[in-house]
Amino acid sequence: VAYSGFTSGQFTGNRLEQPYNSDLAFGANDFSISYWIKDLVDSTDIMGVGKRTVDLAWCFYKDAGGGLRFTYSVNGNGYLDVEYQLADNGTVPNWIQVTVTKRSGVTSMYIDGVLKISSSLSAAAIYASTSALNIGSGNTNNTIASSFSLALLRISKTAPSAEQIKKMYNDEKFLFQENAK
Repeated sequence: VAYSGFTSGQFTGNRLEQPYNSDLAFGANDFSISYWIKDLVDSTDIMGVGKRTVDLAWCFYKDAGGGLRFTYSVNGNGYLDVEYQLADNGTVPNWIQVTVTKRSGVTSMYIDGVLKISSSLSAAAIYASTSALNIGSGNTNNTIASSFSLALLRISKTAPSAEQIKKMYNDEKFLFQENAK
């Protein structure tokens, strides 16, 4: 099962929204966010808590230059990010698995089970926004329609090891092959 049909707008239109949940306020603790995504185009919001440069806690988006970004705030308005440049010519047409972890102050992004970038951007706590989790609209102020499909979203207050992330990818990739049953 995949979710799609998101529309443009700043916290409007077709989106998934979970009301404020303190479990998504990670603070300085370890965490992980993992999901499968396809049909992702440039300048697209994926998901997040809060609005970038206003009250952001964290968000995922694909920037205008093709970079997949995980962005987070440590003070409520300024933000830091981990970015991986996707070699996709504007669109990610096939399913990919994205996993971001924060462990002992180091934030890492994995694509299809492979570590792509790590950074100790800040060991500080992620800003504790009381905003809802939005999937498919709003976090970066854009109004580009979000045409992607999203599946197997998992958010945890623990960070799996690189070996566990690779195993998740290898176990799940068969679900996303054409004609999988």
